[in-house]
Amino acid sequence: MKRHEIKARRDAIQAELRQLDPTAENAETRMAELETELGTLATRAKHLDMLDQLDATNDATPAERRDSLADATMLAPEQRMAAWAEARGGQSSEGLSFGRYVAGSLTGRWQGAERERELRTMASTSGATGGFLVPEPLSNVLIDLVRNRAVFVQAGARTIPMASSSQRVPMVASDPTAYLRGEGQEITESDASFAAYNLHAYSIAALLRFNNELAEDAPGFDAMLTSALSSTLALKLDALSLYGTGASQPIGLRNLTGAAEETMGGNGAALTNYDPFLTLMQTIEEANGMATVAIMAPRTRTKLAKLVTGISGDLTKLTPPADFTALRRLVSNQVSITETQGSSGVASTAFMGDFTQCAVALRQGITIEMSRVADDAFSKNQTLIRAIMRADIAWFRPAHVGRLIGVL
Repeated sequence: MKRHEIKARRDAIQAELRQLDPTAENAETRMAELETELGTLATRAKHLDMLDQLDATNDATPAERRDSLADATMLAPEQRMAAWAEARGGQSSEGLSFGRYVAGSLTGRWQGAERERELRTMASTSGATGGFLVPEPLSNVLIDLVRNRAVFVQAGARTIPMASSSQRVPMVASDPTAYLRGEGQEITESDASFAAYNLHAYSIAALLRFNNELAEDAPGFDAMLTSALSSTLALKLDALSLYGTGASQPIGLRNLTGAAEETMGGNGAALTNYDPFLTLMQTIEEANGMATVAIMAPRTRTKLAKLVTGISGDLTKLTPPADFTALRRLVSNQVSITETQGSSGVASTAFMGDFTQCAVALRQGITIEMSRVADDAFSKNQTLIRAIMRADIAWFRPAHVGRLIGVL
């Protein structure tokens, strides 16, 4: 949880404690639950304070921090691909706008987009469809927008910049074991196993078409275009990270071998309490993991919010346990609600785990090409934009993530 989320939840708990009637039925139980959750939140806040203190004592110079980023082989969600590329000798993308670049290129109006105009003037590469390619600094800006919008990255997945179409990264298949030994005794060999994860840059493509009159006349067109393109690519990245089959595409968590799994039964079932989530959390913890994030469909989130006590005639909302409340819960419409589970065709999966143990592998930059003459765009006074992002998903510790299947 982030600091503002901790504060918001803590304020909500304190407000509920103030309004709690001590004479009401189950008041003592509810008070104990809330106080336990406050303790969990306090522990998380102390951890953040420790990280802040470490940052404050970091006396590295800006140049040293830049060099550190340049040497990085993996980026945290908050680190920018554009900054990484600049640290490695690329052009600065500070203040650049992909939307302004496209709008200026199409309309010839560059007011407020002087830097974008300079890039357009220096760009000499033409695309295969009679248009022109977007320069690398702007493609890195767009790739960071895609990362910002992808729920999988928001959940904690890191980013591996790929220098080629394939790459190998290490993964832990099983954790090592330590043994107690006496003096002079031979050390027992650990049963840990390590493996190499083979990454491949699969193509994720989007093709957008718009009328040139819209680009010329509509205020805010540049922002709308940027949002539409980044959202389209981010949604597909989320879909692959969750449901990829591994056959000529990345393998997603739903099909990942070795991931923790809990089921709602052969034909699926509706949630009546939070126990299935707690059981899945326990399985992950028994594999030395720690579930911190849950990703679910909007339908699942809504049904959880509507759970009641189960007592006949009682419509009181069921209070979630502190361990579930401590999870950062994310919602994505890429989580299917039409999965097959036995006789049901409307099942869904809830995903949970430590998503820092996974990564999005991205080929540096997104290939973006614009053309007014490709296909029938010329005769219709339209523009086509083609974006190709190459990516894969890496799973370093499959047992530290999991899925709850068959949720109706």
